Amino acid sequence: GRLDKDSHGLLILTNDGDLTYELTHPKFEHKKVYEVLVKGKPTKNKIQELKNGIILDGYKLKKSNIEFIANVKDNTKYMVTIYEGRNRQIRRMFDYINHPVLDLKRVQIGNYKMEDNLKSGEYVLLKGKDLDLIRGKYDRSKTCK
Repeated sequence: GRLDKDSHGLLILTNDGDLTYELTHPKFEHKKVYEVLVKGKPTKNKIQELKNGIILDGYKLKKSNIEFIANVKDNTKYMVTIYEGRNRQIRRMFDYINHPVLDLKRVQIGNYKMEDNLKSGEYVLLKGKDLDLIRGKYDRSKTCK
């Protein structure tokens, strides 16, 4: 999936067309997790409305998971999990409730989490188990480290 020019975080670069299709087509419902900083402090009712799925461009969005992380000065940080990837979906969701996104970082695709110590512009080469994590066929939390 793509990130817009104002977003950052986990990107997967591949020449595997089947993998690209599987990860980007909404019918596969691969979870994508984002850290999102929004302007102000949305009410619980507004967040619940987003969780239930709002209508954008005549299409009802699938339910999403939105977890409060912290208040950051006069703004709010959430962990947002979506299962489709409509154009600028998270930004448009929070615009809908009049709390625009100030920062958006993708941190996970499927069960694959971005390494915390990876700096902007750095990369890692993925291995077979990484691809299984991305596709949701493997859960790293169930293995010993």
